[in-house]
Amino acid sequence: MTAKDFVTAWRKGVSPKAMSGYNYIFSNIKNADQISQGKKAVNSLGVKAVGKYKLVVQLENPEPTFNDKMVIPAFYTQNTRLVKKYGAKYGTDAKYTAFDGAFKVTKWTNTSEKWTAVKNPYYYAKSAVKLQKLNYQVVKDSNTAHQLFQQGSLDDAVVSSTTAQGLQNNKNLYYLYRSGNNFVNLNMAKGAVLANKQLRQALYLAVNRTQLSKKVLADGSKPSYTFSAPNAAKDPASGKDFATAAQPKETYNVAKAKKLWQAGLKQLGKSKLDLTLVASDTTTDKNVSEFLQSQLESKLPGLKVTVKNLPSKSAYNLVANDKYDLYLSLWLNDYADPYSELQTLEMTNSHNYGKYTSAAYNNELSQARKNSPTRSVYFSHLLKAQEQMNQDYPVLPLYTMVEDHLVNANLKGVLWHKVGMVDYTRTYFK
Repeated sequence: MTAKDFVTAWRKGVSPKAMSGYNYIFSNIKNADQISQGKKAVNSLGVKAVGKYKLVVQLENPEPTFNDKMVIPAFYTQNTRLVKKYGAKYGTDAKYTAFDGAFKVTKWTNTSEKWTAVKNPYYYAKSAVKLQKLNYQVVKDSNTAHQLFQQGSLDDAVVSSTTAQGLQNNKNLYYLYRSGNNFVNLNMAKGAVLANKQLRQALYLAVNRTQLSKKVLADGSKPSYTFSAPNAAKDPASGKDFATAAQPKETYNVAKAKKLWQAGLKQLGKSKLDLTLVASDTTTDKNVSEFLQSQLESKLPGLKVTVKNLPSKSAYNLVANDKYDLYLSLWLNDYADPYSELQTLEMTNSHNYGKYTSAAYNNELSQARKNSPTRSVYFSHLLKAQEQMNQDYPVLPLYTMVEDHLVNANLKGVLWHKVGMVDYTRTYFK
């Protein structure tokens, strides 16, 4: 692995032709935005290799949390020689991919549901790697995952929905609280009924999130009241988790929700309203959709909610074409910084499906990027951005992301990261 391999990977990632849809993550590296927009060549990116092992990165503005972003796979290396040799095939199959980590992947293609990772003899700390092999298996059904775990076929199995609910007292259950939220995206496009702020606020105040997390999900999930997810970072000013520091004072008030709803309907000249809720067809999303439908229809007079539970791609197509009012969605932070999710609601961000267009919100994020010489200043701008969102209600936060893992009691040394991937490189069996 050399510095040139970083340059190769970053130039590919920032390109407007990148298939990941993730080129915005390179923003603030010199010329990154212009490159992503097709206005400059990829070789103008502010990154260069000085000799074999020194990488120099030029930023457009000071970025106190830049180092935190380096855990994101988008910033990992790609082998320069093999990228040139394989071209578009690079990374599509184990045989067209190079590995410089503790393990190298075998028996994998881009459609595989099983693959193997074997110990890499060239890894710099190979003596610290105890496992000789890891076998991965995609298991789409939680009950099947539970059965395979009971049979000893899996040492770490993720379970969800009713399966997870029935295992809450299991001695092998481990909660991995992720820095992410499940939320409802609201369609605020011009002409959409939810462009009305009072209706959005009424929706926010009408949802009993405690009941959702404890009675419906019952899998260890916790209520969420801000778009900023917990476990991302602490606010330097208060020392509190950022999500707690940014939480609005009022989160559930049915009486006020009814008044706001009636006022919003009056502004639109309507006495009743039909809203379409789009969600995936997973068991969990079906249960959450049904709960939201019941909550909102029973508390907001004149409201009818039509639920469409569809395969993820079909649901996304409706959202991308503005054929929805409410969209059950989620976001997992890419790195330990609230900005990771806050930026997805900027006007120009490709994830801003609901067309949130607050100039004040965008300005605070812009100031965080361009005028933050210290972490304190940086986080003060992020806090103001979240506070602005608290006044605008572009999304309805619902619950924090938790993964329920059934873990072999003899499996030790796993690094359970709240942000990023679970790390098995130093894992062993007791």
